[in-house]
Amino acid sequence: GPGRAWAYQIQNLLRRPDLSAEQRKKLCQQGYEHLSRIIRLRADQADLRLQIFCLQNQENLDPKTVKELYSRSAEAEAELLLAMRAYIRAIEGILTPEQLKQLKGRRLDRKGRLRRR
Repeated sequence: GPGRAWAYQIQNLLRRPDLSAEQRKKLCQQGYEHLSRIIRLRADQADLRLQIFCLQNQENLDPKTVKELYSRSAEAEAELLLAMRAYIRAIEGILTPEQLKQLKGRRLDRKGRLRRR
């Protein structure tokens, strides 16, 4: 479901042997706060896409409704982007420069596992 790759990412991050207990605690707290928001935003975005799809199949389109839905969809996309950036910034604020350097050399695969670039 939405957010599964993000959940795997935080799990993999928490498995790092070089994290302090305080870092693990902060990463868990930040992960929950940010990921729950990201998951809600993705669900809202999916709902808007479904509404737009259904609207497109109507014979008499109301221009006001079309513009409103597309505007809300664009706003939801922007909110999601900002939420994901805030999550990344929160992680960057917890890790040391060396831990960040190691993390930036890796990326997620489709199953949420970190791998080398």
